[in-house]
Amino acid sequence: MTSSVEGRRQKDFDQAHDHLPTAESFAYRQHVNIVVAPRQLRRKRLVDARTANSRNLVRGDRDSDAGSTDEDAPFACSRRDRLSHGKTVVRVVDGGVVMSSKIENLVTGLLEVRGDLIFVLKAGVIGSKSYLHGRAHFDEPAGWARKRRQATKIMKAASSSRSFGRLLSNGRLTQLEWLDQCANTLALEGVVFDAVHFPRTDVEYLAQLKKLCVDLGLTIAGLATETLFDPAGAPWLERAQMLGSPLVIASAPAVDSDPNAWPRLVATSRERASEAKARNIPIAVRNAANTLCGDGAALKRLTKDCDSSWLRYAPSIVGLSSDELAPLAARSVIGILEVEKEPSEPDLAPLIRAAATLRGFTLIDVQESDDPTPTITRLRESLHASSKLH
Repeated sequence: MTSSVEGRRQKDFDQAHDHLPTAESFAYRQHVNIVVAPRQLRRKRLVDARTANSRNLVRGDRDSDAGSTDEDAPFACSRRDRLSHGKTVVRVVDGGVVMSSKIENLVTGLLEVRGDLIFVLKAGVIGSKSYLHGRAHFDEPAGWARKRRQATKIMKAASSSRSFGRLLSNGRLTQLEWLDQCANTLALEGVVFDAVHFPRTDVEYLAQLKKLCVDLGLTIAGLATETLFDPAGAPWLERAQMLGSPLVIASAPAVDSDPNAWPRLVATSRERASEAKARNIPIAVRNAANTLCGDGAALKRLTKDCDSSWLRYAPSIVGLSSDELAPLAARSVIGILEVEKEPSEPDLAPLIRAAATLRGFTLIDVQESDDPTPTITRLRESLHASSKLH
């Protein structure tokens, strides 16, 4: 008896995928399918979750979909798109006959899922557009690559207690009050303690200073001393460790006509660098005027002769030209903006640009001032404004 044939529309014909299969990419909803003559005497949507096995192109996976050449895609709006597997089939042969492709777009707008209104990937036809485990390589507008390579420099301002030296020396300001002023009045990010302004250096007091900085949201940017390379200067490394300072800012001894002055400095620097390594606190040498390291060349010479990675630079921005500052940038861990009074706008601009080339904090050091607050505020505002321009 001849079997009867009844035609009907396949169930759930317009049902969309509600999840993204593992390791598969988005694709354009208007699928291009390679059609293989089915054995069933009814209509069937030729979409299968699998693809043709490269070792067996016909047998078990005859209902295969055509895909992009490289299974990924650039961004496109998904208004008429849906999730689909990105497996690739180049051509399916059935009974020696090469079948043609068929374009289907049978999902109605009423059945689209609201969650599909996101940016999805449109199938790339020629080559890969991205690597999902790393940085995307999508096409981007001209200039984006250059802007991405320009690292944003966040300028962080710190105050040295030297700026408040007169107030601290005559008792009008305590070290604890200075910290409160740096946090609440000057709105600074960090502070640098100068060795001459500690009323005491016992463990309890240093712990109190450290805790107060934490409470005020201040970062201890360093501890500065001019006597680290003196015979009795070693204890400042231990005090910096107890204070929680990440580095010690040191000045070289004063200029001396003695020919052995430099060899003594190198020998002492090696000893201090060894101690700094043991305490995990780098030493940043500044180019202080009238010292054995008064310029950039002397700083480089000291680090070369000492041959220790625990010696770094704390260059004074005002005392160095741009040509002298550039070779020091790689080893610099803090920059010092040392001024006697508030600089004019033409003088300030190159100083801010120079500070932006250095790593770490910019230490604002206002010398010999009865009230350094206005100058520090102006310099801090200029540093922060410079960050927004980068």
